[in-house]
Amino acid sequence: MLMKIAQIRIENDGMFRHGLPFGPVAPLTLYWAAFALSVCAFIAEYFVGGIVPQLGVVLVLIGFVPCGMAWLLSRELFRQETERKAWPLVVVVTLYLTCLISYVVPEGHAGRLVGMVASMKGLIGSAMLLMTFVEAIDGLKASSAERRFRLCFAGGYAAIVFVSLMNDQRGLDVWQEEFRIVAATLALVGASAAVLYRRQNPLAQTKRPKSAAGHPALALRLERLIETDHVFLEPQIKVADVAERLREPEYKISQCIVSDLGFANFNQMINSYRIAEAKRRLARPDLEGQPILSIAMDCGFGSLGPFNRSFKAMTGLTPSAYRRQAAVQ
Repeated sequence: MLMKIAQIRIENDGMFRHGLPFGPVAPLTLYWAAFALSVCAFIAEYFVGGIVPQLGVVLVLIGFVPCGMAWLLSRELFRQETERKAWPLVVVVTLYLTCLISYVVPEGHAGRLVGMVASMKGLIGSAMLLMTFVEAIDGLKASSAERRFRLCFAGGYAAIVFVSLMNDQRGLDVWQEEFRIVAATLALVGASAAVLYRRQNPLAQTKRPKSAAGHPALALRLERLIETDHVFLEPQIKVADVAERLREPEYKISQCIVSDLGFANFNQMINSYRIAEAKRRLARPDLEGQPILSIAMDCGFGSLGPFNRSFKAMTGLTPSAYRRQAAVQ
């Protein structure tokens, strides 16, 4: 009885940490943290900037590009990128630098070059506002639940942009800063809710189509190594370890995984074998009393959180729900 209670507490704790917009460091977590920091700095400057000028300057420098952070966050929410490109970050850094130049250079000294910088700032900022919206709606052919999530995000985002632009209306310009603070607060709440949803409902992992050209002989050796030696059960297994055992270059192993086996990368391949093994164990009646944490560790995962996320991404169910479903069938 005590073991059962401990198992439930461990599973609930794992799901609780899995559902929050923080926990194990991941790109989604980092982008959310950067966006939240930028927005909080923007809000804090409104309240304390006039009281403590030095702190106000620091907060302004931190809160320059919330629209850029929102765009990066939306890319992470709605894209499944196996290799993240550097150019989006470069664009955001460029926007930050243009904001910095516009802030540092006094208006009376603004020459042609500074005017060009200001124009560039406006152009990049406007493009990011639009692209954040596009990221959400570019994928409406997904499942109904995913489509509802994307539409809610896009609708909420559009409403927030509308609120922030209301300050330009005649008679409302006296409330300009207040409108921006309200919009920033709503954006932070909405972004946190979106991250919470995405962590509980990861994007479905898709397997790439196999390429006609590749390394079929190496693919057979690789599959034999994984399925016979069960290397996927080793928590710290890396592509370098597999390459060493097969006596092949790492790049050749990586190419084989993508072109011949159809996986996006090494980690997705290993996790697919781990989840398949976990499904077998969760469905076994004789292992009904084994804690899910123990099964996750036995299958090669280092902790419960990554196991829960990978399992749900590949099966659409939590491990507990899958075990209950298997017991009924």
